[in-house]
Amino acid sequence: ERASAVLNVIAIVVSLLVLWKDHRYVQWKELLKIVLLMLAGMGVGIYLLNVVPTQILQYCYAGFIILIALKKIFIKREIRVPGVIMLLVIFAAGIIHGMFVSGGSLLVLYAVTVLKEKKDFRATMAMVWVFLNSMLLVSHIRGGYFDLEAVGLLAAAIPVTLLSVWLGNKPHDK
Repeated sequence: ERASAVLNVIAIVVSLLVLWKDHRYVQWKELLKIVLLMLAGMGVGIYLLNVVPTQILQYCYAGFIILIALKKIFIKREIRVPGVIMLLVIFAAGIIHGMFVSGGSLLVLYAVTVLKEKKDFRATMAMVWVFLNSMLLVSHIRGGYFDLEAVGLLAAAIPVTLLSVWLGNKPHDK
């Protein structure tokens, strides 16, 4: 729980830094669709996290990741997925994000199909994470996830995060 809260704050910081530079590339229509579906999914994920033992949820998530990896290993061709299924993928990304702050990998499956330009993708995804992770931050604060140790971890991680974003922007800009 503490690790999720710390990672969440780091994700907000990184996303704000991206938006500071590329805010004009946000695709608002796609952002609205993503945020609404992921918010609904996050509600389910937060609920599940409170009623199902965390270890069971972690095993289910691990199994899901293994299935996706096996699909990528053994089925090389890309499968055209209907739009309705892609909307369910966004919802599922919200569930996983609500539980483990890691729904991004599923969301990318959707976003790469609709956000073709690199700057559009980057800015829109950054705005998604600022919005959703800020909502999750409220949940983490209410849940008491931020103790002295978590604040210490954040204090150590923020300078490294800032340096990483600065260094990462160098090749991105080229």
